[in-house]
Amino acid sequence: MIYFGWPGAHEDDAERGVRSALEMVRAVKGVSAKHPLAVRIGVATGAVVVGEASREDNAEAKLAVGETPNLAARLQGGRPR
Repeated sequence: MIYFGWPGAHEDDAERGVRSALEMVRAVKGVSAKHPLAVRIGVATGAVVVGEASREDNAEAKLAVGETPNLAARLQGGRPR
């Protein structure tokens, strides 16, 4: 999962996310492999709550929760293209 706009927001975070997703698709298509590779990506925008995953985890490990990351996960879970 990639968070665009955290920890610092940019005016074009949504565009950055979509451009990165498209580049990932291009990169996977360009890989020569014995079996075809596929990638699934879900992009959603909106407000999220970002906090520590647990007290025992690395201080850098953060977790985004809310409707937006859930929607992105559901979009990503579709059939690969």
